[in-house]
Amino acid sequence: IGSMLFVPTPDGVFELGALSCEAMAEDSQAIIVLDKDPAELLCLHQGDTLSSVFCATHDEDEQPLPPAISQVSKHLSWNLMLALRITGSLRRFGEGNTVLAEPIDTPLGEVQMPAGEIFIVMEGIFGTFRKTVRGDLVLLLKSPPGTVIGADDVWANRPRSVHLRCLSDKGTVVALPRRIAKRLELGSSPFIGPKEAEEFIEYMKREMSLNLSVMQSAFSDPAGA
Repeated sequence: IGSMLFVPTPDGVFELGALSCEAMAEDSQAIIVLDKDPAELLCLHQGDTLSSVFCATHDEDEQPLPPAISQVSKHLSWNLMLALRITGSLRRFGEGNTVLAEPIDTPLGEVQMPAGEIFIVMEGIFGTFRKTVRGDLVLLLKSPPGTVIGADDVWANRPRSVHLRCLSDKGTVVALPRRIAKRLELGSSPFIGPKEAEEFIEYMKREMSLNLSVMQSAFSDPAGA
């Protein structure tokens, strides 16, 4: 065995061995982008796909990164992106499927459950709306890839107070339950180290601060929202 490849999955880390040979001495150093869930690639019938993903390529054969991935990488390191993708759940949206989250009508007298998920936009544009007394939805915030939405309700431990919807033809988010986000903050997830945990905390602080600034402007000047 000349080198090892570790593929993180929701159930642990799968270890692959690669025999060293002179033909692999000039392997490409390009970042590998998986278009499938790593766990799916580990199935026996996906062996050819997995092999082709990690085979050596020449510089002229390398494919450019998808635009959405390039945008997200401006906000997050590759290690943190991988950890978020593995520990969270991927949700896709498109025509006829635009509602990500919205307030839940609770019968009078029943306790409302606090919001339990934050969302990181990976592709497309998502909007944060509030409903007026007349029932109209007012757009407060547009969120491009690499940004966080829905986190303020989660960290305030309150019920969902805004409507979150996909505004583009297609969109993708990673949904992080509160308990997973706490593990990332504390560095207790097996998929990140202290450096990524610190990065995640700083990332959340920055994104929530920017969102709060926009929200305050929208609420103080409804006409300009």
